[in-house]
Amino acid sequence: MEHDREILRDGLTRSIVEDIVTVGGGAHICLGKGGVQGRNRSGHRPVRHFEDITEIREVEKKLRRVNRALNLMWECGRALMRARDESALLSEICRIAVEDGGYRLAWVGYAEDDPGKTCARWRRRATR
Repeated sequence: MEHDREILRDGLTRSIVEDIVTVGGGAHICLGKGGVQGRNRSGHRPVRHFEDITEIREVEKKLRRVNRALNLMWECGRALMRARDESALLSEICRIAVEDGGYRLAWVGYAEDDPGKTCARWRRRATR
């Protein structure tokens, strides 16, 4: 209702994104566009148009995840080119995953070639 009042008061077009739950319990994300159309006896008449953008938002979310993974791979490749030694590389990959990739924890490990099959590992936690 507040948006309708602004539309009537200002006579401008407004867009808002709203979460809508249907009677059946389905959740949707809708883009509402509103403006004024003509005049009636009581003044301007607000008009609203809603478009379901749930699928668009889901695709955007997936694209952000893919872009984050690609960026992470790119930065790890750059770290590989700059690495002084294996330990520094693995530590840097963990740092990149946490600080640049947005992960809360990164762990890199591999089996040593020894009788105990011990695991060499590097770890980093987010400091948020």
